[in-house]
Amino acid sequence: MTTGHSAASGSNPASSERPVQMSRSRALPLPDRLQHRNVLNMRIGAVAAQCGLPPKAIRYYESVGLIGPAERQANGYRLYNPDDVEKLRFLGRAREFGFSLEAMAELLRQHRSGSASCERVREMALAQAADAEQRIAELRALREMLLALVAECPGGTTGCCNILAALADKKAVPALAAPSDHDCC
Repeated sequence: MTTGHSAASGSNPASSERPVQMSRSRALPLPDRLQHRNVLNMRIGAVAAQCGLPPKAIRYYESVGLIGPAERQANGYRLYNPDDVEKLRFLGRAREFGFSLEAMAELLRQHRSGSASCERVREMALAQAADAEQRIAELRALREMLLALVAECPGGTTGCCNILAALADKKAVPALAAPSDHDCC
């Protein structure tokens, strides 16, 4: 690329003009003093859209140290650089897999270290899979309890609902007490 022209616009590669690096976000070259300062930085909304994270989560990850403090504009807006965006994408995926903040921090360190311990990461993934299996079992049991309560519910307007009675009586839900134990329905 040459000054003022992109390669796609048919510039002459044999030109004697000094090559200038172009920003991905701008079509015109920038002065050297601006080449690496705020050119590729993005505000939190753009970062959130790229990473699939809500801005609140990005601010939280910054506050707990998962990413470094964002550069600030004069008006106080946060600016995130491409490295921050890469970290946030990684953290977003780790979050999707259900890893805790502590695990996310360790996984990010492993990922960025250049000498990750695959064995440690494997252990973490297996532990997360076991935790997911436990949560699945708990959700299945909850589903069965809810379906049993629904099956006992006559519907309509009886003045007393066995589902509401079970919710009001913590002991009744796990035991799935018979309808006669609720004095209604």
